[in-house]
Amino acid sequence: MTQLLTSGRHGVNTSSARPTQPGLRRFDELESYRGIAAVLIVVFHVYQYARIGPGSRFAYQGTAAYTVLHQLDGLVDMFFVLSAFLLTRPIVTALLDEAPRVQGRGFLVRRALRIVPLYYITVLIVWSARNSGFPGDWRDLLEHLTFTQVFDSKRIFYTIGPAWALSVEALFYLFLAVAAVTASHLLTRLATRRTKVVALIVSLLGLIAASMAYKWWALDVAHVAPDRWAYWYNPLAKLDVFGFGMLLAVIAAAGRVELRTAARAGLRISCLGLLAVAFVIRRPGTSAGLYFDTLSGLAFALLLAASVLGPPGSRWQRALARRPLLLLGLFSYSIYLWHEPIMLFFGSHHLLISQQQALFPASAAALVVLAVLAGWLSYWAIEYPAMQLRATFDNAGRFIDYYADNPSRRRRHNRTAEEDAKLLL
Repeated sequence: MTQLLTSGRHGVNTSSARPTQPGLRRFDELESYRGIAAVLIVVFHVYQYARIGPGSRFAYQGTAAYTVLHQLDGLVDMFFVLSAFLLTRPIVTALLDEAPRVQGRGFLVRRALRIVPLYYITVLIVWSARNSGFPGDWRDLLEHLTFTQVFDSKRIFYTIGPAWALSVEALFYLFLAVAAVTASHLLTRLATRRTKVVALIVSLLGLIAASMAYKWWALDVAHVAPDRWAYWYNPLAKLDVFGFGMLLAVIAAAGRVELRTAARAGLRISCLGLLAVAFVIRRPGTSAGLYFDTLSGLAFALLLAASVLGPPGSRWQRALARRPLLLLGLFSYSIYLWHEPIMLFFGSHHLLISQQQALFPASAAALVVLAVLAGWLSYWAIEYPAMQLRATFDNAGRFIDYYADNPSRRRRHNRTAEEDAKLLL
């Protein structure tokens, strides 16, 4: 959801969406996974919407189709795992190779330029359309603009429901910046590369365990109701999912694992098996469904491992690196933010999208088309121009004065800007 934009092999301008740090391999298929996940989440929200009355049955209820469609919100975990992997890998690589220490401020500036412009524009437009009288629900707006709606069970899904994931993402960026700076200080005390890898793995396993323990406490000790969303959607509740992506980043950066074709196929099959188990056992408010996101996150980490822990050029990777899928990945952030407002607008005007169960397939197809078109327009009108602002900051997050009087300072600033343009972060 958060990774960005030299020509690609298939004519797609991908490197500007996802610049590559020198020495780091690029994985085009991960861009495609993001696009596929975004489209499936669009389908999920149409499925939720396509029923008459709050107490009505879902379409296909009692069938295997219902089991799959009703759990597609688990694809958000794919975004979290992807973000954690792609953002952590260059940090870990720098830590293990004793590169210059991570600049937390620079990391946060680049992340803010990536997600804030589109997020703020979308939130302000949708909130203004739904709050005609002054001051409107000002608290809802304030929480969305500060990425804190995830702590408010009442307003977490106001304005733009799916934006709760952006709140969790933004808070994860803060955590990752602090963790990266802390690790860069602590790991210098460890003598060998292997010791550093072990320390990172043990730390991440501890974070995953802490998140799982928190969810156990919320359900079995505090007896938190399923609809108290702030308990179940906050960053600590999702930290295990991010932890799987970070753990994969450490393993990939260590460079000691390279899987054969059969092993990679086995990981993909294991991913499908874990998702099947998670989809079947999920029951809100029960121990069986408590770790739905944990299982989904682990499944998606296995899927990504099949791509990143082996040599490039497999048939699977080539199939995923097709232009249409890469474009979906490129527009996925805009697709994710705009699709719900589009659905509610067209649905309320009885245009193309309907709450009637029988019309669900047509409604889903219509919203996918509308969301992709909106994503395309939004990407080029908002996301891409905003990303160009990154060239105005150096790696430490300081504004670059291109008109400095000192020629050597100008050369240093220009060189830093060129280096920044290559960085993933």
